[in-house]
Amino acid sequence: MSFAAASPDDAEAPGRTLAHQAVKGKDLWITAKHSEHEILKQEFTNGPDVTMACLSCHNQAALQFHKTIHWTWMDPGTEKSLQLGKGGLSVNNF
Repeated sequence: MSFAAASPDDAEAPGRTLAHQAVKGKDLWITAKHSEHEILKQEFTNGPDVTMACLSCHNQAALQFHKTIHWTWMDPGTEKSLQLGKGGLSVNNF
């Protein structure tokens, strides 16, 4: 797996900045050989089936993800009473 780096001329997107801060480094580490897991040795036909296969091993991932900035983000540009963002009122809640 490789990730394309932003051009030096481009401003870095806020999400990339937060990701760099979260891992505090550029190295990517792998803690499992996913090609060796039997549940992943199948043809998947839809996203939910992939998610269920992942969660069979990563059984705390969904709960942990719900605590990340992706899920708890609130729009700083709106009034607090509106509570717009993933952590409040949202049209896109996935």
